[in-house]
Amino acid sequence: MRTPVEPDLVSLETIGQADCLGWATIRPSERVNLCKALHESPIVWWSFRRILHIFEQSCMHALDALDHKILRLLRKDGRMSNAKLAAEVGLSPSACLRRLHMLEHSGVIRGYTAIIETADEERSVTVIVQITLERQTEEYLRRFDAAVRRCPEVRECYLLSGSSDYLLRVVAQDPADYDRIYKDSLSRLPGVQRIQSSFAIRSVVRPGSLPALEEQAD
Repeated sequence: MRTPVEPDLVSLETIGQADCLGWATIRPSERVNLCKALHESPIVWWSFRRILHIFEQSCMHALDALDHKILRLLRKDGRMSNAKLAAEVGLSPSACLRRLHMLEHSGVIRGYTAIIETADEERSVTVIVQITLERQTEEYLRRFDAAVRRCPEVRECYLLSGSSDYLLRVVAQDPADYDRIYKDSLSRLPGVQRIQSSFAIRSVVRPGSLPALEEQAD
C-alpha cells in the first residue's frame, strides 16, 4: 500500500519541475489538484513527464529573451553565482538554475573556462595565418582538420569561404619561435598550397570580451 503524501509537499517538487512550463502561475487550489492527480495516477504522471521532456527538447532549439540575457551575463562573468544571476534576469534562483542546466544539457553552454594571462602570455606574439589548400575536397579538408588539431600552438582554426580555406590564430613566444612553428608544423600540414602570415600589433577585442551590441541589449 502506498504511503499517503501531503499534496503541498508534492507540489513543491512538481510545481518546481513544471515552472519552466509556466504552470507555477496557476491558482494554488489547482496546483494541489494537479499534485494529487500526479501522485495517484501513474498514467497522469507519465504524461506529465512526457510533456516536460518534449518541452525541454524544444527549448534546445528555441532560446527566449531570458536565455539570451543569461548567456550575455555569463559571457561577462562565467563565475557569477546563481543567486546573483537570478536577480539580474528577474527569476527565482530555482527557475534560473533549471534554465542554466537546460542550456548546459542542450549544448548551448559547452563549458566554462578561465582566460589566462601570465607574463609569458604578455610577451608572446599572435600570428593570424591564412591557409589555402591544393584542393577543396572532403578528403583534403578531413586530413587537414585532423592534423591541425594536433598543433598545440594553434589556438583557433576556422574553415572559411572566400580566397583562403582556413584561418588560424597561432601564439608563439617571439618571431623566432614562430619561424620554428612555421617550418616544423604549419608547412607540414597535409594538402597546403599557400600560407600567408600576419603578425598582430595589438589586441582590440579579446576572447571572452562582450560584443558592443550585446552590451547595449542589457
